[in-house]
Amino acid sequence: MNLRKYIFFLFLLVFGTLTIQVQAQNEVIQLKNPSFEGEPRAGGSVYGISAPGWIDCGGIMFPRETPPDIHPGNFFNVRKQAQDGRTYIGLVARENESWESVSQLLSEPLKEGNCYSLNLYLARSEHYVNRQPISANDDVKPQTNALVLRVYGGLRPCDKKQILYQSELVTNTDWRNYKFDFKIQSNVYYITFEAFYKTPVLVPYNGNLLIDNISDITQIACPDEAVVVISPEPEPTKVEKVVTKTTTVKPKVEQPKVTVAPKKEKTITQELNNETLVAGQTIEINKLFFAADTSSINSDSYEALDEVYDFLKENPNVRIEIGGHTNDTPEDDYCDRLSTARAKSVAQYLIRKGITPSRVEFRGYGKRKPIASNKSKEGRKRNQRVEITILNVD
Repeated sequence: MNLRKYIFFLFLLVFGTLTIQVQAQNEVIQLKNPSFEGEPRAGGSVYGISAPGWIDCGGIMFPRETPPDIHPGNFFNVRKQAQDGRTYIGLVARENESWESVSQLLSEPLKEGNCYSLNLYLARSEHYVNRQPISANDDVKPQTNALVLRVYGGLRPCDKKQILYQSELVTNTDWRNYKFDFKIQSNVYYITFEAFYKTPVLVPYNGNLLIDNISDITQIACPDEAVVVISPEPEPTKVEKVVTKTTTVKPKVEQPKVTVAPKKEKTITQELNNETLVAGQTIEINKLFFAADTSSINSDSYEALDEVYDFLKENPNVRIEIGGHTNDTPEDDYCDRLSTARAKSVAQYLIRKGITPSRVEFRGYGKRKPIASNKSKEGRKRNQRVEITILNVD
């Protein structure tokens, strides 16, 4: 091989290597049917969502509810034109604590440690009535309130292993572009788009969220860590010594005012004392709030939990069980997992504050022990609770 051919061969080798590296750093993953093109159809079909490529997560979590709607089909008073193509998807959340989400398998996994970018168009419909009133006294509540978009990555369809993005409330009624970047904590094979309430929420509500024209998922460079540059201190400038006469005035120090905090009134453990304590006694923990669909305790709950902690600290002979309960809207397995996770969060809070782990047990009862009818919103709210049960008093 002569010198000219050798140099040309090296050029091709280096150029090819650089091309492969650039392609690896700019990985692009295309979604199937990103604009939800399909047959316009109101939810309710036994065949699920009518946009090919997408999985209806409601069919897994809330099988009693209808699939998401493909618009515009001139139903539910939703007449907005698509931002891209002919159709788009409408997701709703309901006051019965159910919500809609869709998922799909990615053509390539999102890889651990990599950063990606995605954008899509969101809107809210001013009109979204899922049926017409039967009579003048028929209370039909439109689903027009604003919701947020949650995007999850997971290992299975509709899996929520990692949250990739959560928007603010989508109040705009025109199509607007929402762009976000995210970093992958562990490999992701499925992506899920979910309409959800603005949290924390005490009372679920009816709302809608429209999605269209989801972009490709593009790999980007992860943000560099901030670099702190410490400059050397300048050498002091030589100055002439100037002697001045100074007068030191001792400041008057005022004695701090001592205020005594009022004693907190017991609202949970007031009926629990050494004289009345018996094994099997159950007390509901009031004012205990979780972010919807999670076991994350809201900071507004700390006062109630601190009262339980104080009770256990004052009564070292007491051992308790934390019991989690749900209403009957979701499926059994989901209710069991959520109630157990919430009971565990409460137990861990008490243990982190210093209660011996052997004194606190936790258990999720799901929807097996209702204390009210699940046919009303008030009843469902009462059934979704956390209780203390006295196991024994040594």
